[in-house]
Formats: sequence, structure tokens, C-alpha cells
Amino acid sequence: MVIDCHTHLDDDGRAEKLLRSMDDAEIDASVVIAETLPGDISNAAQVLEAVRQSDRLWAIINCVFSKTVELKYVEELTQLLHQERIVGLKFYLGYEEYSADDERLHQLYE
Repeated sequence: MVIDCHTHLDDDGRAEKLLRSMDDAEIDASVVIAETLPGDISNAAQVLEAVRQSDRLWAIINCVFSKTVELKYVEELTQLLHQERIVGLKFYLGYEEYSADDERLHQLYE
């Protein structure tokens, strides 16, 4: 089995182009990583929809650090991580410029 462990959705947020490229390259499964778009907006909803539509896709959801002060956001991330096809949570320290040991992240680590 061939697995691509780092993919993203196209700008339209749909999986069709990714699935076609997987077919062309004879890739059996892919991990789709959600991204933070300008304005601290995550495309996690589009990634989750793509994963629901294809049993060949798995997801890593991203953490928008600026939103970790919101309890509702942390609860949503925690619930997502309990879904079967969600395999991880991405922290992109270089983009939002925070430290991995920031106390606001401790609740997510637990």
C-alpha cells in the first residue's frame, strides 16, 4: 500500500483533483492536512468533508493558535480528534509565531 502522508486540498476545497492525482501516481491513501488561511480561518471543514466522501483520505486538523483562548474552539478540536478518520492535530509554530510550551496549548495536549 502506498500512502502519501502530506497532502492538501486544492484552492476550491474539494477532493476531486487530489483523488485524480492519487490515481495517476498509484497512491492508495493520503493524509490531508488542514491549513490556516488568511484571517486565521481554517479550511478544516472542507478537509473533514473530503474525508467523509472518500475512504482513501485521512485528516490532520490544524490548530489556529489565536483561537485557543476560546473554550468552544478547544472543545471543538478535542471532539474532532476523537473521530476515527482524524489522525492528528497540526501546530504550525513558524506561521503564527508561538512556542510549543505556551500554557494556552496545555489543554490540547491533555
